[in-house]
Amino acid sequence: MILKSVRIENFRCIEDSNKFSIEPVTCLVGKNEAGKTAILQALYKLKPDINEMARFDPLYDYPRRKYSEYEERHEDKPDKVLTTEWELEQKEIDEVAQVLGNHALKNTTASVQKGYDNEKSWGIEIDEQRVVKHYLKSSGLDSKERSELKDVKTIEEIIAKLEANDQRSQSQKEFLVTITQAFPDRNPSKKATDILDGFMPIFLYFSDYNRLPGAVPINYLRKKRDGDKLDHRDRVFLALLDLVGTSIEELEGMSKFEELIAKLEAVSNRITQEIFDYWSQNMNLEVEFHFDQARPGDELHFHEGYIFRTRIKNRRHGVSVSFDERSRGFVWFFSFLVWFSQLKKTYGENLIILLDDPALSLHARAQADLLRYIEEKLKPNHQVIYTTHSPFMIDPENL
Repeated sequence: MILKSVRIENFRCIEDSNKFSIEPVTCLVGKNEAGKTAILQALYKLKPDINEMARFDPLYDYPRRKYSEYEERHEDKPDKVLTTEWELEQKEIDEVAQVLGNHALKNTTASVQKGYDNEKSWGIEIDEQRVVKHYLKSSGLDSKERSELKDVKTIEEIIAKLEANDQRSQSQKEFLVTITQAFPDRNPSKKATDILDGFMPIFLYFSDYNRLPGAVPINYLRKKRDGDKLDHRDRVFLALLDLVGTSIEELEGMSKFEELIAKLEAVSNRITQEIFDYWSQNMNLEVEFHFDQARPGDELHFHEGYIFRTRIKNRRHGVSVSFDERSRGFVWFFSFLVWFSQLKKTYGENLIILLDDPALSLHARAQADLLRYIEEKLKPNHQVIYTTHSPFMIDPENL
């Protein structure tokens, strides 16, 4: 499915964005506080990689100046937020045709809405008479039995007629079972949307707040995970562990220290090399990992158990610094690739990427490098929507 247009209403600072088109790569340009991030966050809630991020909450998300009036009618008449339009690809059309028959879809477009009721509402046109003919043709009924159903136009009518017949033949009984199992809601449109919902891409949202942390206290991270209190930076670190095939428990057990370091260095080298294909700022940087026992005199959470530290080393100067302290552009790029690599491993290629102000910490030349990365690495397989207020992040070849 290819996202073609979006409209956002009644979400944070956006009262009505009006309908706007989405391309393979879409750049949203605007000044600070113009609502660029709000657009990405609203889209993210349609089908996010993190389930708990999928809900629209009027207390936090509804435009505050209209909230009192809306609160009175929220339960009975929840407002919509997102209206999206999609172009179906051939594989999705074929999948629907396998179940509903050829040409059951009247066109190759679909709309999906979602609002404060947090239910996805699909708009899709089905030729139900074609669906009926498809099922009658493969029903196993003889010509007399089919003729009894020749005037029916809907699946509901087929089921009703068969259920009303107390003298059903064996083939009619079998057909009734088949068609009620195929359409438990007696609604071909619902069946089609159930199929298409599985093809909807997952939305991935990445911002400057998702950067890999420079130091992680493993004991404290486990407690946060077990208490379901992970933040975005924690999730990027867990993505790194998942990429190397380890876990918090293995880190705490320290049973495979050398193997762990070898795997971490292998992943670091691979990702760093990928960065350098698109990073012209400084080719002398490398990422180092340290896994040490905590020091009792260190600050809260860092004074017990093990501490995982990520550092950037500048080979030219022979000096390393914490990941949090230097070269924020390189840190952003490395963190994004760790996170993106792990999510591709988990979800495959069917992703739409939302980048919130990726150029925030990048020099103008580095912004050009990032544009080239988006064009060459992301665009061939994914739609990308990113925000910026930098003129250097606007591709002059695709205004």
